[in-house]
Formats: sequence, C-alpha cells, structure tokens
Amino acid sequence: MKYINFNHVAEGYDTTRFVPQTIVENFGNLIFSHLETEFDEPPYRILSLGIGSGRVESFLSSEKNHLFGIDISELMLREYKKKTSEHQGFLSLADGCSLPLRPFFHIVTAIHIVHLISRTQKLVEELEKIAKTIVIGDIYTDTYSHPLYQEYSTEIAKSEWKRESSGISIEEFTNIFKEKGYGIMQKEMSAPAEISNHAIYDSLRSRSFSSLWSIPDDYHERALKHLEKYIESTGMKLESNFSTTSFLSLYFIDSRK
Repeated sequence: MKYINFNHVAEGYDTTRFVPQTIVENFGNLIFSHLETEFDEPPYRILSLGIGSGRVESFLSSEKNHLFGIDISELMLREYKKKTSEHQGFLSLADGCSLPLRPFFHIVTAIHIVHLISRTQKLVEELEKIAKTIVIGDIYTDTYSHPLYQEYSTEIAKSEWKRESSGISIEEFTNIFKEKGYGIMQKEMSAPAEISNHAIYDSLRSRSFSSLWSIPDDYHERALKHLEKYIESTGMKLESNFSTTSFLSLYFIDSRK
C-alpha cells in the first residue's frame, strides 16, 4: 500500500499551511463546545488522525483534554514535538486505517486527510469502532487564487498529464455516514489572511503542496520557467504580501441519531 507521506515537507509545513490565530481558536472552541454539550465532565479523550506537526490540533491538548495523535510521518511528529506547549499530548507513529488504539474516544478529528486515503471503507470501519463523534474537514488559507498559482496551474494544464485522485471528497465521505443514519452538522468560518508572494513562489518551486508531488519533473520545470517570465513581465515584487482568505470547514458526524 502506497501512502502519501509528508516527511520531505515537514520542516516548513506550518509556514506553507499558515492560518490566522482566529481560525485556530475557533477550531478549538467548536471542539470544546461540542464536548461540553454532548458529554459529561472532563477529562475528555480526543484522537487526532494525521496530526502531523500539530498545526491546529496541538491546541486541543490541556489539563482537561487528553489528546492522542497519530501520523505516518515521523518527521511531521518531530516538528510537533518542537512546539513548546506544556501539554503536548500522546503521539504515535501509526496508520489511521489500522489503529493501534481501541479505547473509547469522545471525539476523533481527521483534518485534511480524507482525500489522501484510498482505503476509505477501512477508515470508516476504524472510526466507527472507537468514537461517538467524528470531526472531518479542512482548515486552510486560499493560495489557489494567487496569480502565481494560477499561472502555474494553467501551464500544467497545457500538458497531456492528468491527475489521479487517491481518495474521495469530504462530501462523499460524509455521505457514507449519512446513509448509515449518522447525524451531520457542518460548521464554517472565514477570516482575512496575508501571505507573501515569495512564500507562494517558494512553495510552488519546492512542491510543498501534495497536489504537486505527482506532476512529472519536466512539466514542473517548464511551469517554473513560465513563472519566472511572468514575474519579470509583470514586475511582481516577491517581498510583497498577497491578501487572501483563510477557511475552516468542519463536519461533526455524530452516531447518536
């Protein structure tokens, strides 16, 4: 089984996936509010699948909440451990489709991983075994609307190469649970954000985003040369910032109908 492993982008992951603190805080507040509403007194047990560098999930760990995080990337977990949080939780190198944990969890979070997993049914089976509430979704800053990303994508689209999807969409994933009779509650928010032009350019050049990893090298190099010409012709200043938007989109999947 081939996994999409983030080892080679671990060191700069938090920078390329930056979201404002308001988004992070809202994520935590939504989780805490659900726990306090649906369950008895703390401590609460939270499991985070694909916890990675703990970009947002690390804020779920506290004296009241016992956070357990798993990931297949050893280097991403190493980045998490560099954080100075007093309550880092319990981390394990493991596969979400074959969980080494069997105790009850109040909530399992799976942020930005559904589309990376091909064994969808196995993941669903694992999630159903261990938690009453499952939270999936995405937390991201829109870099796709940046002119450099648009130019890169347009250049790649000129080739005969076609992307193959490894997993399914969040909507398709939630529909599996909906058909099983689970309750689905969606929570969304957005906030203004800024990211430097250089950060976007560097992310494209180094292929920091997993959506770029499978692009053949010759197509990638051609797209980069196009970007260099575009930057020169437009006079774009790489040190300037690009104003964009960060988004939080979560689905609370509850087994209590």
